Amino acid sequence: MRKKAKEIRRKKAKRKMKRKMMKVLLNLFLLVTGLFVVTFTVYFFNLDMKLTSMIEPFLLKHYDRIERNQHL
Repeated sequence: MRKKAKEIRRKKAKRKMKRKMMKVLLNLFLLVTGLFVVTFTVYFFNLDMKLTSMIEPFLLKHYDRIERNQHL
């Protein structure tokens, strides 16, 4: 009787561990897929350069104000 109970507990623990591993793998797969979709969307629509072109006037304004030492 004890051997059967131990065997049943062992099988349950094994199933539980398997279920946890599948959850972890599923979450990892979803994370990687989500990151791929986001990066592909940025690449496809050239969003990084569009953002840069929006920020450029502010950067130019800032760097034009900086005094420079132009001694040779």
